[in-house]
Amino acid sequence: MASDLFEKTENWGIGKIERKSLMPWWMKLFCWIVTINAFFLILLMLLSFVQGEAVILGMYQWRFEVVNFKSPVVILSNLMILFKAVVAYMLWFEKEKAIWFGKTDVLISVIFYIILIFDSLINSGSIRIPVEGMLLIPYYFWLHKNEYPWLNQEQEYIA
Repeated sequence: MASDLFEKTENWGIGKIERKSLMPWWMKLFCWIVTINAFFLILLMLLSFVQGEAVILGMYQWRFEVVNFKSPVVILSNLMILFKAVVAYMLWFEKEKAIWFGKTDVLISVIFYIILIFDSLINSGSIRIPVEGMLLIPYYFWLHKNEYPWLNQEQEYIA
């Protein structure tokens, strides 16, 4: 009887957790959406090599659009989606460097959105601020808040 009491108290304090349990539902949804989006992007990129035109997938502008393959915005957008797929893979399969790659993803995405704003200003004469860029704010705060538990796989239990 006394040994049961001591065994239970040894589990109090700090214990190992699954990294995926740290992710809220919207992060898990993000992982699936980005993975499916990247799959279709790869298919569309293969088609673009056959047709000679590129297709920008609607990750940032929520639409499909046939554009010039040599456009730097198209190339950058497609590379960003593929990088986001790598980050989603790392988060879903609980890789240790996922938080670092996620923060890098946020930084690159902010730079990309600034380029998109200037590109729309130059080409159309009006400023278009991407609303989906606002999703980076809770994403970054989640990454920052969960960096320590993710790297150390520790969480304090409250008894």
